[in-house]
Amino acid sequence: SSSIATTHREVAMARDLGLPMTMHVGIRDGGRPRRSVARLARAGLLDGDMQFVHCCTTGAGELRQIAEAGARIVVCPMAEMALGIGVPPTGRARDCGLRPAFATDAVCSASGDLFDEARLALLTERSLRAGGAVGQARSGSGHPVPTTRQALDGITLDAARACWLEDRTGSLAIGKRADI
Repeated sequence: SSSIATTHREVAMARDLGLPMTMHVGIRDGGRPRRSVARLARAGLLDGDMQFVHCCTTGAGELRQIAEAGARIVVCPMAEMALGIGVPPTGRARDCGLRPAFATDAVCSASGDLFDEARLALLTERSLRAGGAVGQARSGSGHPVPTTRQALDGITLDAARACWLEDRTGSLAIGKRADI
Protein backbone atom coordinates (compact mmCIF):
# COMPACT_ATOMS: atom_id res chain seq x y z
CA SER A 1 0.00 0.00 0.00
CA SER A 2 1.63 3.21 -1.21
CA SER A 3 0.75 6.81 -0.59
CA ILE A 4 -0.97 8.59 -3.46
CA ALA A 5 2.08 10.88 -3.79
CA THR A 6 4.36 7.86 -4.25
CA THR A 7 1.88 6.34 -6.68
CA HIS A 8 1.79 9.59 -8.72
CA ARG A 9 5.60 9.55 -9.00
CA GLU A 10 5.80 5.88 -9.94
CA VAL A 11 3.00 6.10 -12.52
CA ALA A 12 4.60 9.22 -14.04
CA MET A 13 7.95 7.44 -14.26
CA ALA A 14 6.43 4.38 -15.95
CA ARG A 15 4.57 6.57 -18.42
CA ASP A 16 7.68 8.64 -19.16
CA LEU A 17 9.45 5.36 -20.01
CA GLY A 18 6.48 4.04 -22.01
CA LEU A 19 6.05 1.06 -19.70
CA PRO A 20 2.76 -0.62 -18.84
CA MET A 21 2.05 -1.15 -15.14
CA THR A 22 0.83 -4.15 -13.14
CA MET A 23 -0.81 -3.77 -9.75
CA HIS A 24 -2.09 -6.41 -7.39
CA VAL A 25 -5.38 -5.10 -5.96
CA GLY A 26 -8.55 -6.38 -4.34
CA ILE A 27 -6.85 -8.84 -2.02
CA ARG A 28 -8.88 -9.91 0.99
CA ASP A 29 -6.80 -9.21 4.08
CA GLY A 30 -9.41 -9.07 6.83
CA GLY A 31 -9.87 -5.31 6.70
CA ARG A 32 -12.14 -3.15 4.62
CA PRO A 33 -11.45 -3.24 0.87
CA ARG A 34 -8.93 -0.53 -0.04
CA ARG A 35 -10.70 0.54 -3.24
CA SER A 36 -7.36 1.09 -4.94
CA VAL A 37 -8.85 1.39 -8.43
CA ALA A 38 -11.27 4.12 -7.31
CA ARG A 39 -8.38 5.96 -5.66
CA LEU A 40 -6.39 5.80 -8.90
CA ALA A 41 -9.41 7.09 -10.84
CA ARG A 42 -9.98 9.98 -8.40
CA ALA A 43 -6.31 10.91 -8.75
CA GLY A 44 -6.62 10.94 -12.56
CA LEU A 45 -4.15 8.07 -12.92
CA LEU A 46 -6.35 5.20 -14.15
CA ASP A 47 -5.69 4.46 -17.82
CA GLY A 48 -5.31 1.72 -20.40
CA ASP A 49 -1.63 1.15 -19.61
CA MET A 50 -2.55 -0.59 -16.35
CA GLN A 51 -3.09 -4.25 -15.56
CA PHE A 52 -4.84 -5.26 -12.35
CA VAL A 53 -4.22 -8.70 -10.85
CA HIS A 54 -6.67 -10.51 -8.52
CA CYS A 55 -9.47 -7.92 -7.93
CA CYS A 56 -11.25 -10.36 -5.59
CA THR A 57 -12.66 -7.59 -3.37
CA THR A 58 -12.87 -5.03 -6.16
CA GLY A 59 -16.44 -3.79 -6.46
CA ALA A 60 -18.54 -3.58 -9.61
CA GLY A 61 -18.05 0.18 -9.84
CA GLU A 62 -14.29 -0.21 -9.85
CA LEU A 63 -14.46 -3.07 -12.35
CA ARG A 64 -16.49 -0.82 -14.65
CA GLN A 65 -13.86 1.93 -14.17
CA ILE A 66 -11.17 -0.54 -15.26
CA ALA A 67 -13.22 -1.45 -18.35
CA GLU A 68 -13.97 2.18 -19.23
CA ALA A 69 -10.29 3.10 -18.92
CA GLY A 70 -9.30 0.28 -21.28
CA ALA A 71 -7.16 -1.28 -18.55
CA ARG A 72 -6.71 -5.04 -18.20
CA ILE A 73 -7.54 -7.59 -15.51
CA VAL A 74 -5.78 -10.85 -14.69
CA VAL A 75 -7.36 -13.50 -12.47
CA CYS A 76 -5.27 -16.23 -10.78
CA PRO A 77 -7.92 -18.70 -9.55
CA MET A 78 -5.69 -21.28 -7.83
CA ALA A 79 -3.53 -18.77 -5.98
CA GLU A 80 -6.58 -16.69 -5.01
CA MET A 81 -8.35 -19.69 -3.55
CA ALA A 82 -5.33 -21.50 -2.11
CA LEU A 83 -3.90 -18.40 -0.42
CA GLY A 84 -7.25 -17.08 0.80
CA ILE A 85 -7.02 -13.97 -1.37
CA GLY A 86 -10.68 -14.31 -2.28
CA VAL A 87 -13.10 -15.75 -4.79
CA PRO A 88 -11.89 -15.26 -8.37
CA PRO A 89 -13.89 -12.36 -9.87
CA THR A 90 -14.17 -13.91 -13.33
CA GLY A 91 -17.92 -13.57 -13.79
CA ARG A 92 -18.20 -10.25 -11.98
CA ALA A 93 -15.47 -8.87 -14.24
CA ARG A 94 -17.23 -10.13 -17.37
CA ASP A 95 -20.51 -8.67 -16.11
CA CYS A 96 -18.76 -5.27 -15.98
CA GLY A 97 -17.46 -5.45 -19.54
CA LEU A 98 -14.01 -6.93 -18.91
CA ARG A 99 -12.40 -9.95 -20.52
CA PRO A 100 -10.24 -11.40 -17.76
CA ALA A 101 -7.04 -13.23 -18.54
CA PHE A 102 -5.99 -16.18 -16.39
CA ALA A 103 -2.55 -16.58 -14.86
CA THR A 104 -0.84 -18.63 -12.17
CA ASP A 105 0.70 -15.84 -10.06
CA ALA A 106 2.64 -18.03 -7.60
CA VAL A 107 3.45 -21.56 -8.72
CA CYS A 108 4.09 -22.51 -5.08
CA SER A 109 0.28 -22.45 -4.71
CA ALA A 110 -0.72 -23.54 -8.21
CA SER A 111 0.25 -26.05 -10.86
CA GLY A 112 1.59 -23.52 -13.34
CA ASP A 113 -0.72 -25.00 -15.98
CA LEU A 114 -2.90 -22.33 -17.58
CA PHE A 115 -5.49 -24.93 -18.61
CA ASP A 116 -5.87 -25.76 -14.91
CA GLU A 117 -6.39 -22.05 -14.17
CA ALA A 118 -8.99 -21.65 -16.92
CA ARG A 119 -10.80 -24.80 -15.83
CA LEU A 120 -10.87 -23.73 -12.17
CA ALA A 121 -12.12 -20.25 -13.09
CA LEU A 122 -14.89 -21.75 -15.21
CA LEU A 123 -15.94 -24.28 -12.58
CA THR A 124 -15.85 -21.72 -9.79
CA GLU A 125 -18.02 -19.29 -11.72
CA ARG A 126 -20.48 -22.01 -12.70
CA SER A 127 -20.71 -23.05 -9.06
CA LEU A 128 -21.21 -19.47 -7.88
CA ARG A 129 -23.91 -18.80 -10.45
CA ALA A 130 -25.66 -22.01 -9.50
CA GLY A 131 -25.45 -21.13 -5.82
CA GLY A 132 -23.51 -24.26 -4.90
CA ALA A 133 -20.47 -22.54 -3.44
CA VAL A 134 -22.13 -19.85 -1.35
CA GLY A 135 -25.67 -21.09 -0.85
CA GLN A 136 -27.41 -18.56 -3.02
CA ALA A 137 -27.57 -18.05 -6.75
CA ARG A 138 -26.11 -14.96 -8.36
CA SER A 139 -29.19 -14.54 -10.45
CA GLY A 140 -30.21 -11.24 -11.89
CA SER A 141 -26.86 -10.38 -13.47
CA GLY A 142 -28.45 -10.78 -16.88
CA HIS A 143 -25.32 -12.47 -18.18
CA PRO A 144 -25.02 -16.12 -19.08
CA VAL A 145 -22.68 -18.50 -17.32
CA PRO A 146 -19.22 -18.20 -18.90
CA THR A 147 -18.55 -20.69 -21.67
CA THR A 148 -15.68 -23.08 -22.21
CA ARG A 149 -14.66 -20.91 -25.16
CA GLN A 150 -14.45 -17.86 -22.88
CA ALA A 151 -12.26 -19.85 -20.49
CA LEU A 152 -9.96 -20.78 -23.39
CA ASP A 153 -9.88 -17.13 -24.49
CA GLY A 154 -8.69 -16.28 -20.97
CA ILE A 155 -5.42 -18.11 -21.61
CA THR A 156 -5.02 -17.14 -25.28
CA LEU A 157 -6.63 -14.01 -26.77
CA ASP A 158 -7.42 -12.27 -23.49
CA ALA A 159 -4.06 -13.23 -21.98
CA ALA A 160 -2.21 -11.73 -24.94
CA ARG A 161 -4.30 -8.56 -24.65
CA ALA A 162 -3.66 -8.36 -20.89
CA CYS A 163 0.07 -8.24 -21.66
CA TRP A 164 -0.25 -5.80 -24.58
CA LEU A 165 0.83 -8.59 -26.99
CA GLU A 166 -2.39 -9.16 -28.95
CA ASP A 167 -0.76 -7.93 -32.16
CA ARG A 168 1.92 -10.64 -31.87
CA THR A 169 0.33 -13.68 -30.22
CA GLY A 170 -2.83 -15.08 -28.63
CA SER A 171 -4.49 -16.36 -31.79
CA LEU A 172 -3.56 -18.22 -34.94
CA ALA A 173 -3.15 -15.65 -37.69
CA ILE A 174 -0.66 -14.79 -40.41
CA GLY A 175 2.26 -12.90 -38.92
CA LYS A 176 1.59 -13.93 -35.32
CA ARG A 177 3.79 -16.23 -33.23
CA ALA A 178 2.26 -19.57 -32.35
CA ASP A 179 3.33 -22.66 -30.45
CA ILE A 180 0.78 -25.38 -31.06
